[in-house]
Amino acid sequence: MFVGGKHFNRCKRLHPLLANVLSHIHLKQFIDDLHAPPEEDLEILLNLNKDQPEQDAINKVFDCKFIQDYMDYKEKTRAGCHGANAKFWLQYVDRVHDFMMFSRACRMNDVSLFIYSLGNLISMFFFAAGQPNYSRWMVRFVLD
Repeated sequence: MFVGGKHFNRCKRLHPLLANVLSHIHLKQFIDDLHAPPEEDLEILLNLNKDQPEQDAINKVFDCKFIQDYMDYKEKTRAGCHGANAKFWLQYVDRVHDFMMFSRACRMNDVSLFIYSLGNLISMFFFAAGQPNYSRWMVRFVLD
């Protein structure tokens, strides 16, 4: 019942927990394959502080070779290079994150996040439900 998604509202707290656990397992597998993150990247990640401007912190994180390597590893998993099971669960994690972003946009009344997250959800919700007219007009809604 949980994985089938029939009662997502009942499991709204459980799905993000499972997605976080799966993300941590994926990261641990990446670290095990890599053997150890480089020391300079660890220094950058550990020395981030809350007084820094947010954009500077984001730039420092994405300049790390460790983070770039992990993003490449994630893309390989999405492409199926690490097996069909890993690909399936990473897609599940992505869908849960998309839904949580949409839910947050609705609760916070954030129109730009709502439109962005709705664009991510079009194919999943409407094509999967067999309602191509909804997806066709929803694309038009998002573009306008």
